[in-house]
Amino acid sequence: MFTNEEQALINQSLLITADQLEASGQYPPQPEPAYPTFPDALREVHEKQPDPKCPNCHVSGYFYPADKAYAPGHVYSEEGLAEFTRYSRYCEFCFDGLMREPEDEEQE
Repeated sequence: MFTNEEQALINQSLLITADQLEASGQYPPQPEPAYPTFPDALREVHEKQPDPKCPNCHVSGYFYPADKAYAPGHVYSEEGLAEFTRYSRYCEFCFDGLMREPEDEEQE
């Protein structure tokens, strides 16, 4: 299940999340110059809101390579992208939170 911090991210605007991540500096590095910074990517998703949207967080799914999901809608791996686009439509942020085992939560 989701941590309190993850649930708070789901309940707030991507614009606020982008600002918070930018201020903290805690977001994935640009994988290459063609990508915007992660906070700017969140702002673009918020502005355009393309389909499909995750059925849990209701945020448009967006691919941004990283080591983990940093915000609702975030799809960070090739496997997660395939799962999102072909099967479940759950972003990796929500999928990881929903599938987390209770003992995993205790370690965080």
